[in-house]
Amino acid sequence: MYRLSRILIIHAYPYEFMVELHRDAFDDVVKTQLASNAKNFRRPENFFFHLISDLMRKIEHSELWKNTSVTLYYFVNNNQGQELDVIHIPNQILRFVAYASLVDSSGWKRIVSMGWRKRPSDEEFAEYERRYSNEVYSRLINGQSILRYFIDKTSREVNSKWELLQFYCSEVLGLDEKALEFVKDVGDRVVETLEKLPDNKLKRRVRELENATKLYQFEAFFVGLEKLRQELNIEKPLMTFDEFARILTSYGEDFNVSWKSVKNLLLFRIYEKLHGRLIREEEIGEEETEEVEIYGFGGEEA
Repeated sequence: MYRLSRILIIHAYPYEFMVELHRDAFDDVVKTQLASNAKNFRRPENFFFHLISDLMRKIEHSELWKNTSVTLYYFVNNNQGQELDVIHIPNQILRFVAYASLVDSSGWKRIVSMGWRKRPSDEEFAEYERRYSNEVYSRLINGQSILRYFIDKTSREVNSKWELLQFYCSEVLGLDEKALEFVKDVGDRVVETLEKLPDNKLKRRVRELENATKLYQFEAFFVGLEKLRQELNIEKPLMTFDEFARILTSYGEDFNVSWKSVKNLLLFRIYEKLHGRLIREEEIGEEETEEVEIYGFGGEEA
């Protein structure tokens, strides 16, 4: 067991993984004859995801989690009272965190950093992870999308490799591979159009997409971009009618992959390709007047 503010026991199958996840607890008992203090972590989910990342750095094999089942039992039972939280970790979340730690550990760290109200520096990250609840971890456990944390709208940059985003969309959100490739292809066509603009107009167009909170605003962005392609004498249209209808209507509001998710995928592609131009200082006065979201809070879902 691990000793946080309460007792944490991790039950895993196959049992070999349970032994690995409690390895530090075994070692601490041997050294000190006391229960492990879980490296001074205060939150069970933070500690568990830290364990997964740490384990992946040692074994470097994400396939080991393919058929693994994990449940956390976080409890107290004493003269003052009894309390028990049972936290089931879905297998797809296990595989995603293991994959992230193996394939893009620095990107995963940036994504997690977005889950605190104040984004920590690299030096502060370990202390934040030990002390404070994290929105990214909480959303993963509760089956909520973390897609918006893959991008940083304030600095207009991506937080991870496309490879990690693709894995998350297919394995966790359940997005069909062909659907993801379709959105990626549309994103490349959007970039093809935007990159022909001078910096000030480029930023203005990107803000139109960033600020779209209603479906009709999302639609207007594409209509405006199609007109722009005609003005720029780009031979091929941005999208066919069927593709346009698919982007707007194929993803329901209640499904994890709604049009807002498509919007964030498009922003990921734009930031990935055009970040260097989007952070130039020509419009610094105009940029400072815009409202900035607090990391990990506010704004739209997905």
